[in-house]
Amino acid sequence: MHIEFGIATVIGLLASPILAGLLPSAAAVAACIELSLVLPAQVYFPNLPGYDQLNEYWSNRQDDLTPTCIITPDSSTAVSKALKSIRTWKAPFTVKSGGHVPFPSSNIEDGIVIDLVNLNTLQLSNDKSVVSVGPGLRWRDVANFLLPEGLAVVGGRVGDIGVGGFTLGGGISWFSGRYGWACDNVRTYEVVLANGTIVTATSTQNADLYKALRGGGGPNFGIVTRFDLETFEQGDIWYKESLYAATSTNDVIEQFCDTSVNGIAADVDGHPVMFAAYQPALGGVVTQVFRWHAVPPSDPASVPAVFQPFEAIPDLQNKNATLTVSAMLDVYPDPAGFRKGWWDTSISADAPEVLQQVIANYGTWVANNFADKPEVVAVLLIQPVALSTIQHMQKNGGNSLHLSPSIGAQMKINTYITWSNASLDAFVENSATQLVSETEQLAIDGDAFDGGFRYMNYAERTQDVYGRYGAGALPELQAAAAKYDPQQVLKKQWKGYFKV
Repeated sequence: MHIEFGIATVIGLLASPILAGLLPSAAAVAACIELSLVLPAQVYFPNLPGYDQLNEYWSNRQDDLTPTCIITPDSSTAVSKALKSIRTWKAPFTVKSGGHVPFPSSNIEDGIVIDLVNLNTLQLSNDKSVVSVGPGLRWRDVANFLLPEGLAVVGGRVGDIGVGGFTLGGGISWFSGRYGWACDNVRTYEVVLANGTIVTATSTQNADLYKALRGGGGPNFGIVTRFDLETFEQGDIWYKESLYAATSTNDVIEQFCDTSVNGIAADVDGHPVMFAAYQPALGGVVTQVFRWHAVPPSDPASVPAVFQPFEAIPDLQNKNATLTVSAMLDVYPDPAGFRKGWWDTSISADAPEVLQQVIANYGTWVANNFADKPEVVAVLLIQPVALSTIQHMQKNGGNSLHLSPSIGAQMKINTYITWSNASLDAFVENSATQLVSETEQLAIDGDAFDGGFRYMNYAERTQDVYGRYGAGALPELQAAAAKYDPQQVLKKQWKGYFKV
């Protein structure tokens, strides 16, 4: 539901000298009231129908917040109008695509949320090589749209993930070994700049903006209102998951590293991911390995050659299937609820002994910090950035990460924690920061630290993301931000993460 005010009422409210004294953010209130006139039926206020439904988030750290109003623009022109008003009033704001961020970033207390839910374009080009996608869509929507055409894009691996933030932050995919990350497969961005201007960014038009948006996030540069994504032919996907006993952990790690360095270098259609979880009842740290392959074997019961070596390691349980991309997106849902956080770093993928030390240290860390806090669940999510993926990052002028193939395959190590009590926030954050520091020191000591690249989509707000990109990345991003937002409107008013 929206609210419409008479002009006299609006003028009176905006001119009221007591407004700032009575309300937590006079600027946000003023902009919200103005926008209820400028964008009728697209502005929602607390305690009125529609607001609570929009103000739902994956993590309770975001879900707890109460924005002054939520704006749901239905076009790039409407986004432009919203930004102009917000800029005029100097109101704090943020932007939501899917809201899949663990910390306050796409929601805000006493400010404005621009919710892109109604920017839901889905249009295939005449030659079917490009699909235009709105940032308000989830990856399930995109996959379902492309399925009848036998096509796919380099997108998310969970159906509920939003298109916008995922793509702007990089975007790890099942298909990254063959095509790179999602950001490397964007043909065109439509962007609303801080001054409200609507521009197009490609590898040849506003090329510096195009490069900045390829992994540099949005809050420094503008609000992306359309992504033109390159498509490719894709049928079903094969997958298998296996749970291994704690006594097999070191063997699993050794094989996982070999597959990450050598296996998927030879077979770019393979995509492995590993979880490590401390389970005292099962004898320590157990591992679970997920394997996807974009070309299913002719025999559904067989295993692609790249993953055959895992079959020699006895498992506790396993399952496998061959599914459509759409169906695969719902195999591992990541439901909303609980307070959530993740902390990211990377080490060399060709260092199994170091990864063994890292995982052993993680088990000790969990036991020392959370043994008396059963509500806290902390796991490690470990996955390679294959050399072929880094090579694909160089196309079309390169992305903003500046990762060089010379560093070789990298292993992303993400600490993923859920908890329920807000009183534990600081303790969890400090504990996770400690673990990341210990992990990086183990890598340094083992000559397996190549700069510790941090993936924006897995980083916590307290982590330095841009400083961990490759050489020259940060100055380049800062130059683009200065060019496209010279008055630093986005830097000052957009309260999302991350900022150059």
